[in-house]
This record gives sequence, structure tokens and C-alpha cells, in this order.
Amino acid sequence: ESPSLDIMHLLAEAGARISYHDPFVPEARAGKRIWRRKPLTDALIKKSDVVVILTAHPGVDYARVCRLARRVFDARNATAGLPGPVEKL
Repeated sequence: ESPSLDIMHLLAEAGARISYHDPFVPEARAGKRIWRRKPLTDALIKKSDVVVILTAHPGVDYARVCRLARRVFDARNATAGLPGPVEKL
């Protein structure tokens, strides 16, 4: 019932390849799709076309994400005041 699942599902339907990280939820399901949590490594951040922040978690280093990502779309204002290629909702 999370809006994040709806967004993930819509992006996947549009052809996006989704890598999923949530420190509290090991897997996410939307429709017939199941995503399993991946570690938020430097390599994963760097290879992603865009990092989409749909839930702000206190344990995530958002300064690191902004520093390493090509582009960040922040729907939760988790990156407020941080430098980097950030688009905000």
C-alpha cells in the first residue's frame, strides 16, 4: 500500500530497470514484480542513471549519494542543503 511501490511499478512498466534499497524492507512487491533489496554501494549509485528517493531513512548517507550519483530525484527532501545534481519534487 506504499506509494513508493506504485511509483516503482509505473517506472518498471515504462521500461526502467529498478535497483531497490531500503534498510528496513528486504523485498518489495508490486503487481507480479518482486524486488529484493540491494546494498547501497558506491558502484550501484555510480552506475544508476538516476537515484530516486521515495522514503527518507535516517541511516542513509545522502551526502554520499549526492556526491556519487549522476542525478538524484528527491521526493522526500532528504537532500536539503546538499550539493549535487538533485531534482526535487
